[in-house]
Amino acid sequence: MNLIYLFIVLLFICCNENKIENNLKSIYDFNNNQITGKNNSVNISISDKDKIIYNVKCDSLVNTKEKIYLYDNIDIEIFNNNIKSTQLFSDNAIIKGQIEKNGRNINYNFSKADMVAEGNVVIKSIERNDQLFTNKIMLFNNNRCNILIDTSQLVTYINHNDTMRGYGFESDCEMNNWKILKPMGTIYN
Repeated sequence: MNLIYLFIVLLFICCNENKIENNLKSIYDFNNNQITGKNNSVNISISDKDKIIYNVKCDSLVNTKEKIYLYDNIDIEIFNNNIKSTQLFSDNAIIKGQIEKNGRNINYNFSKADMVAEGNVVIKSIERNDQLFTNKIMLFNNNRCNILIDTSQLVTYINHNDTMRGYGFESDCEMNNWKILKPMGTIYN
């Protein structure tokens, strides 16, 4: 009888551990590879040899093997040839490492990583001082950084004294060459 009780207790513990592991939704649910800046922000740099790609500040992050999850007060400086070109602010972001195979070993390269940022996203061009406001943005960084916003997302782009709105956006990271995919509004003569 004691053996049956022991078996039931072990079964209950195993089921609860799996249930908890499958319900991880917040950074506070992670224990391993988690960094939190309780009084100060967490600062990391992602580079490729001597070339800086991103300088990241946030309140906390979780580093898994293939992704870096950033939470709360995200501030990312984006570099092009070691020159700061753009600054991104958001509530949350995920940096997805690019898979590199070396025989049987698989590594994830974050210097060529794509990024998705969500929640109150603001991007500022350093050179032109343009600003972009949206809720979700994707940055692709294979050989050259590019910004893409899906046509389901509203964007507001401020260029000098002009404000343009629409859905969807494509640009280089410096925001020198850009287009709003579905513009909206009225132009007066």
